[in-house]
Amino acid sequence: MSEGKFIVKGNFHGKDKCFPDLNNMISEACRFPKSYGKYKHEYEAIIINAIHLGLGRWKPQGRVRIDVICGEPLHTTKPRDEDNVIGAIREMSHDALTRANIINDDDPSNVKCGYNKVIYTDDTPFFEVHIVEIDGGDSEVTN
Repeated sequence: MSEGKFIVKGNFHGKDKCFPDLNNMISEACRFPKSYGKYKHEYEAIIINAIHLGLGRWKPQGRVRIDVICGEPLHTTKPRDEDNVIGAIREMSHDALTRANIINDDDPSNVKCGYNKVIYTDDTPFFEVHIVEIDGGDSEVTN
């Protein structure tokens, strides 16, 4: 069993958020349906760059479990719903891993969702994605 990880760190969405959450993505899709694809691809490009830096030439040979840790700003006027943050990060990360040819497809036969964790930090917001190669059978996932 092998594993790899990559980290995206910075304020790419607003002055204190790393990435948009699901509410931001849905709002963008409703307001500008034709440009939503471009909006999503811009964020995926940031993730793909982090994938190449973090994983190098590593590529899993089988099914994977993907675990996500998000570092949200501690001091903010309006904290975001953790499920919305994790959902958007997962959606864009899975698509970016597919576009970067790290995984063949992000369907359930290839990718199993692992644990999600949101921590609050005074430092720069970030998210960290751990990719763990699992056997062909069912693997135990803990929260």
